[in-house]
Amino acid sequence: MHLSDNWSVLNAINPYWAGKFLASHGLIGFIVLGAVLMTVTGAEALYADMGHFGRSPIQTAWYAVVFPCLALNYLGQGAFALHNLELANAAGKPLEDLNWFFLMCPEVLRPALVILATMATVIASQAVITGAYSLTQQAIQLGMLPRMQILRTSETQAGQIYLPGVNRLLLVGVLALIVLFQTSANLAHAYGIAVTGTMLVTTGL
Repeated sequence: MHLSDNWSVLNAINPYWAGKFLASHGLIGFIVLGAVLMTVTGAEALYADMGHFGRSPIQTAWYAVVFPCLALNYLGQGAFALHNLELANAAGKPLEDLNWFFLMCPEVLRPALVILATMATVIASQAVITGAYSLTQQAIQLGMLPRMQILRTSETQAGQIYLPGVNRLLLVGVLALIVLFQTSANLAHAYGIAVTGTMLVTTGL
């Protein structure tokens, strides 16, 4: 566990330091805050999934599994990066911008981690697709969207639906994003803006 590489990273839990950083760094602080928002991407999908699983299971999963795992992972990455920064400073070399998530893993297990991360990406994408179906169905019922074909994929679960039209629109949207942004870094910046907008709208509603 790389958290022990630099225990000072636990100071990040105290919001005082975040506020002090924002107050003393001006515009750069807000740019960094935009990057921090990327750590909670995916949380906005919980609202869409709530229609399928209900409030209680999502809250239980978040506090019992997701939040502790995310906190340990990000604190471990921070401690690992700070440790490598100390080594780089001692050697008189600049710290490279590396993918600390994969570097934390022993090299022999790294291929398995890549496979696991790919599977997690597929699962996360499925959650977004399911959320899009659910939100579209609700919008149709409220008269905010025109009628579309809705296929029931389960005889017992009312929330298990498939909308071919929405699926095709998502495909077109994904292909357009790939062509427009081209690199994952560019897409990450756009995604940060989208997540911020989604959270703002959700909070307002």
